[in-house]
Amino acid sequence: MYLHIGRDTMIAYSAIIGLFPLRILNYAPEFRHLVHSWRLSGRVIGDWEDVKTVVLHNARIFLSSISPMTLYRRAERDGFEFE
Repeated sequence: MYLHIGRDTMIAYSAIIGLFPLRILNYAPEFRHLVHSWRLSGRVIGDWEDVKTVVLHNARIFLSSISPMTLYRRAERDGFEFE
């Protein structure tokens, strides 16, 4: 199964590590460092223009303009449970 995160992007549920609100970058320096280093290596996919959710994937970070709660509800509707 796949989660649609906007802008014609689908991610396999099995590859999703977590869905985080953008504001986490203000409160978690380790996470901010991870995003920065992955961005420099070209592993951040998406547009910073309208980002609401940072989707941590096993190989990349995806930026989504859809709120984390909406993405979570979509996952629940599909029968996926986050641990």
